[in-house]
Amino acid sequence: MDRRDALYRDVGLVALYDALNAGRRDHEFYLAQLAHTGRRILDVGCGTGEFTIALARQGHVVAAVDPNGAMIEAACHKPGAELITWYIGTSADVPSDQSFDVIFMTGHAFQCLLTDAAILGLFQDMNRLLALGGLICFESRNPGVRPWDQWTLQNVGDPVRLSDGRGVQVFQEVLEKQGEIITYQETYCMNSEDTRYRSTSQLRFASCEVILGLAASAGLQKVDVLGNWDGSPFDVSTSPEMIFHLKRDAA
Repeated sequence: MDRRDALYRDVGLVALYDALNAGRRDHEFYLAQLAHTGRRILDVGCGTGEFTIALARQGHVVAAVDPNGAMIEAACHKPGAELITWYIGTSADVPSDQSFDVIFMTGHAFQCLLTDAAILGLFQDMNRLLALGGLICFESRNPGVRPWDQWTLQNVGDPVRLSDGRGVQVFQEVLEKQGEIITYQETYCMNSEDTRYRSTSQLRFASCEVILGLAASAGLQKVDVLGNWDGSPFDVSTSPEMIFHLKRDAA
């Protein structure tokens, strides 16, 4: 994952990151998938650790990895962080002697992988770290419904309140589309002051077929693909999400 934006580098902006990612349906959905406690879980691209810590509080044995040291530092200062093994890096940096029953990758972090080689490398790492009978869960936005068409100044959301009482509003604008790669700019406007932060990012909108093909090349196979956080089946023409459940190929 490439997290060079100031939003991910600057420790002072972590509170902003957490506020914008609060109350997420993906976290609620994934937490509900875990019927038993005591599972060995890896959270890939854990960010500031909100989901990671929620997993540990459910009674699971949890490790987490993120390439950004500022995010990991913020996560380590949160209550419950002492329950988790933290790694700075990517899935390739998780020790090979570790074995996990479930591997999560939330927050559309998967889309930060822009090349086939990067995706294949992730899947190979996951295969290496996944216990027999284990499950991999992650999501990617469905390119079939062209979600980037809604990333305009006309579709600005309501301000989000920070813990200090300030409000922040997020503006998104697509700068370029080249094949499956979208380059876009986000502007974070603090309502109580004349302060704006801007970040330019790229995401890949790979199709379901491409993702499953790369997974198969890494020795993983489909268990299911869902289309939304209500658990509905994936439909390429209407579903906003592609929620993947994969396992190791028995062969």
